[in-house]
Amino acid sequence: GVREAVRAVNADYASAPAHLFLSDSYDALRDPRRINLRYETAWFNERLLANLLSPVGGGPLSQYVSQQEYSKLFERDGFGLSTVTEAFSTGELRETASQFGTFGNLSYSLDAQYFYDNGLRPNSGISRTEAYATVKLQLGPHDTLFLQTKFGDLQNGDVFQRYDQREVSRPGNRAAQTLDFRELQDPALILLGAHHEWSPGNHTLLLLSRLANDQVLTVDGINSLVLTRNITSLFPADFDKRGLDPARPLASDALVGALSPLRARGTLERQDLTELEHLDYRANFEIFGGELQQIFTLGPHAAVFGGLYQAGNFETHVRLDGLAPKLRGLFLDPPARQDASVSFERINIYAYDTWRVVPWLTLTGGVTYDRLHYPDNFRQPPINEREASMEQWSPKAGFILQPTRTITLRGAYSEAISGVSFDESVRLEPTQVAGFNQAYRTIIPESIIGSVAGSRYKTWGLSLEQKLPTGTYWAVGWDLLEQDLDRTRGVFDFLKNEGDFQLAGVLPSEIRERFEYREQALTATVNQLVGDRLAIGARYRIADAELREQFHDVPRSLYDAADTVRSSVLQELSVYAVYNHPCGFFARAEALWMSQENDGFARDTAHPRNDPRPGDSFWHFNAWAGWRFHRNQHEISVGLLNITGTDYQLEPLNEYRELPRDQTVVVRAKFTF
Repeated sequence: GVREAVRAVNADYASAPAHLFLSDSYDALRDPRRINLRYETAWFNERLLANLLSPVGGGPLSQYVSQQEYSKLFERDGFGLSTVTEAFSTGELRETASQFGTFGNLSYSLDAQYFYDNGLRPNSGISRTEAYATVKLQLGPHDTLFLQTKFGDLQNGDVFQRYDQREVSRPGNRAAQTLDFRELQDPALILLGAHHEWSPGNHTLLLLSRLANDQVLTVDGINSLVLTRNITSLFPADFDKRGLDPARPLASDALVGALSPLRARGTLERQDLTELEHLDYRANFEIFGGELQQIFTLGPHAAVFGGLYQAGNFETHVRLDGLAPKLRGLFLDPPARQDASVSFERINIYAYDTWRVVPWLTLTGGVTYDRLHYPDNFRQPPINEREASMEQWSPKAGFILQPTRTITLRGAYSEAISGVSFDESVRLEPTQVAGFNQAYRTIIPESIIGSVAGSRYKTWGLSLEQKLPTGTYWAVGWDLLEQDLDRTRGVFDFLKNEGDFQLAGVLPSEIRERFEYREQALTATVNQLVGDRLAIGARYRIADAELREQFHDVPRSLYDAADTVRSSVLQELSVYAVYNHPCGFFARAEALWMSQENDGFARDTAHPRNDPRPGDSFWHFNAWAGWRFHRNQHEISVGLLNITGTDYQLEPLNEYRELPRDQTVVVRAKFTF
């Protein structure tokens, strides 16, 4: 689907149906649980372009109704309704509903989605509600206005993917058992867009935005890194000790102020982990932005120019408290209580040109300039109030070669930087180069390092595809994705002075850490149409993911995790058959094999079964059958997933879709009026 959609986008970049097709294709790749956010930016960007470029009534405004399920062609003005319900025997429920309509020069859509899953392990439940309201107004033959807003409410426990699902239930893992996360977006988006068509293929787009988000996290049993630093040689000789209690020195704000400049310069002697009883964390932001884009079609050239400006503020409130009695004379009370307000600003200027040199060769080139100012550390308590910045010129290059009518060879290289939150997704800049995605919320799975801000990407891609007259479609593709992230992590410094004034105390502090992620994947697919009713196919993918994690200020001789390299190789093979009968009956059978090998992960001597996380190899078998009624407006289907009830262990360093861990029945009902 993605391959065919990017073919349409590259053929006519100003085509709204092409962008809608590509958005729907990315939507099929999104994680329903939103654990992995790899395709969020590409999906929403393509949906925005489709809605801005389409005329009123020319396509669906709904976030959930695809082009295939609803088309304005040959239909009169009026109301429409679409609902899709999926219920799983595990207790998972997915519900989407859209009410839409077109009346003259006005079209609108009201969309809602509800997702609930109680989880298969303790404290892994999730409940998510999202609602969109979208309006499109035709001002004249060549001018339209677009308005959209979104509300969201998310509540979940520890939903991160884990190699061993039983890990959460163990007595020592209080954090996973008590984590409670709430995200409220009220509203998350207010978007105002304008579109003017100067002539076929020449368009001006304007998008004004207001983004907001509010997150609350509470968790017990937080493990915090404590670095012991000896500051004897740095202790001021004339330090005024009057009024200070050596037995409890950190009760004095004066001492805290005097010692703060010495923390990072002290001699690092050792590291330890200490458990704090409770974390209260709240973060919210508000960002305003504007983007102007011009699409030109000049003979064999299709060019896209534009600029984006965003500015706002991040506010974060943190309280870390709860100490064992033996530590209460060393830490502050509470150990960390912080309020930070840091500004955010992004400037983005871009230019792309797609040149159809000859009918069988198309070249794409581009460059973007990004300057980003963002909070240095608002996610890894203890936090700080500093502002970090990054600046980058990012080249883009790609080609599409068609030596024959049936063969297509594509290649691309691109660089980019990420945003801070979902600000990355609200943009009009092209997300793909020669059909290869270049826009990501993150490539490193969030189950490994959590949310990220201010990272750098490099992507390479090469693909060979062919359509044969026999109804055979095959393709081989290679991708290389790299993500580099430098960030600040909150820790505690245990300061020692062995001079005449004996001192021992712990202050909130920080260290710098760096992540280098590299994922190389080879994918091969073959699909065959057998007559008018049967399709069969297979897909094989092998992905080699490697993550290097470094703490700049901590020698490996003191901390084994100061410089680690972990890697996972995941193989996936899926074989399927789909049958569709003109009467409405359809069926699908699928076999999925996955095999993973891991290296470099920490050994767990308490649980030898996971020592050293060797990986797993398993088969899953799935089957569906259903019936479509009355012009494909209604559909009922039943599926049996993981027929053999096979459980598995996969390391989340590889990006993968969460699979049923037991035999699961799913019922799906779709109604469109």
